[in-house]
Amino acid sequence: MENILLLIISWYLWIIQTFLVGKQNRYRFVLSLFLLAIISFYPLDWSFMQVTIKPVFILFFAGGFLCLCDQTSLNKWKIFFMSISFAYLFAALRLTEWYEPVIFLFGHLLTYIICFTFIFFLFFHSFKERLACAIIASCSGEIIYQLHILPFTSVLNVGEVFFLNYLITLIAALYSLELFHKLITMINNVASPPRSNLPG
Repeated sequence: MENILLLIISWYLWIIQTFLVGKQNRYRFVLSLFLLAIISFYPLDWSFMQVTIKPVFILFFAGGFLCLCDQTSLNKWKIFFMSISFAYLFAALRLTEWYEPVIFLFGHLLTYIICFTFIFFLFFHSFKERLACAIIASCSGEIIYQLHILPFTSVLNVGEVFFLNYLITLIAALYSLELFHKLITMINNVASPPRSNLPG
């Protein structure tokens, strides 16, 4: 199940993006293509010397920076510096697995998803900002973590199954919360029409 979690979530996101998102959305085609690339390249591994890297990891990292490019100049720097901070936080939590495994009593994946979904919702206002920071911070944090444990493992394994499952689940969680927020906003707008139409 662990090995196919990324594929399952990616397929669900691809179906939503391809068939349910409005045609006027300018990111519809690009995101559908990106998700298909993730699904296609997931089984591949690149190995050289002491480094093993999954091309999917590179795709995610590049996708995070593409999301960053879509921001205003001021937002770009804000997200970039926040991403560096959260990268160290992510790496610290990953290293905690080695020393304090008891904090993951309710499961590693669930603990990461709850912590970081809450953090990104707390610090950012729009979905694009959250997505850019989530991907860049997580991927950077994973590289920092892998570099720290390299002396113990002797292999730099960038794009472990657990990390990729965490990242796609985090993206799905942020996307689901964004859709839920839009739904609540739409219901509120329908339930309470503008007062300007009422007689004075």
